[in-house]
Amino acid sequence: MTAAKSINWKRYLYIGDRLHKIRLINNKINRCPVPKDFVKLHTADKEDAVKVQKDCMTRLVSPAAGDNYIADAMLIESKFTVNQDDDMINILVAPVKTQIKDNDYINDYISNTFQEYAAFIKQWMAVYAFTNHRRLPLLVLGGATSSGKSTFAEFLGELYPTLSMQWNGKQENFSPQSEQKLLIIDENEGTGSVKQYKALKHYLGAEWLTVNLKYRQAYVVRNNINLVVASNAAIPIFVQPEEMDENPARNKFFVYEFTRPDKVNANIKYELQERIGYYIKTELKEIYEAIRADMPKYRFAVPVPVTEELRGLSTANESTDVTLFVELIYHIVQSGYSGVDRTELIDRHIVTNRALRAAYKSYADANLPESAFKSWHYRLRDEKLIENSTLYKVNGAPARGYKLNWPMFSKKFCDGVDNISDMVVSFNADQQNTVGF
Repeated sequence: MTAAKSINWKRYLYIGDRLHKIRLINNKINRCPVPKDFVKLHTADKEDAVKVQKDCMTRLVSPAAGDNYIADAMLIESKFTVNQDDDMINILVAPVKTQIKDNDYINDYISNTFQEYAAFIKQWMAVYAFTNHRRLPLLVLGGATSSGKSTFAEFLGELYPTLSMQWNGKQENFSPQSEQKLLIIDENEGTGSVKQYKALKHYLGAEWLTVNLKYRQAYVVRNNINLVVASNAAIPIFVQPEEMDENPARNKFFVYEFTRPDKVNANIKYELQERIGYYIKTELKEIYEAIRADMPKYRFAVPVPVTEELRGLSTANESTDVTLFVELIYHIVQSGYSGVDRTELIDRHIVTNRALRAAYKSYADANLPESAFKSWHYRLRDEKLIENSTLYKVNGAPARGYKLNWPMFSKKFCDGVDNISDMVVSFNADQQNTVGF
């Protein structure tokens, strides 16, 4: 007969009227029911069995009890506790284990990636590592493919790998994301969606979230979610402009554009992962201790820099009728505004900034806001109708402007005409039917 002390009975608890063994597998809780005579078979005598059952009953929760995942940066191994008052099993999750002691490598990576915003990023990481249920600003990371935005987002996820997940940004029937600590929205499927914006806003502000999992009763947990959006779209997320606040103490969006590194390091993700465990318990702990007293001064724990990319996102989300851009092209071709060679415009579909400004000033209503001129190109870039702003040779001199993706542009705005010349003819023949004047 096995002695009672040979089994760690602290791993056993009653869920309803059934005894379960609780195991942590990859830091995720596994509830395994045991046979009804399990205690009797694994204790020395009847008296021991009664003591064990009473001990297990002190950890009684209901079948509807929830799983509450909480990060603990100073733990070496993850563990669980039972909160009977809240009918909750708390899983205290340790960070990734230390492998290489090399803080300089990570500091250099953050400095090279974020430049003047490196200190903010390290503060964000420190608060994320050492607190729970503390709201942090939404990170919106833009940039071209292979610029490193996804690598950084995944690096953040490695602080607590089992508490982070890739999320498509959509609200669905089941919500495993509600019990996470970090959600990474990579190449956002809901770009421009007002519905998604409401979901993100809810995660940024809600105190409690409902978790819906397959084969489980729904349960409620305190909101512990932080959000990172990584996207190469011109408008990575929809945001109501009035939600923008240029006070760093209240700002809730850090928007940053990544640039492609000069050198490619295909192993950088793994080299960062090997060093992050030691970095948490040393560098980030020191930063956290230095800033923790000031955290109540800020709406999102730390002062959030107001970047030019944030101002651009605000402009991009203002309501703008992009047919204004089509009208401007028409007037450039008709009038030959300074700064554009009509032949080059027609043959190469190039529109310079100087010509657009000249057309805008002479054509647009004086009451039309300047932001209307600034914001249309975000939407056209997002729809792949124009290329990014770049330098061209016009009349032998460099001029910054845009090149139209003419097949798509024509199909959307100009009834499929073959070139700009035919577009002008269409305008002259029937403006109203051409672009919806």
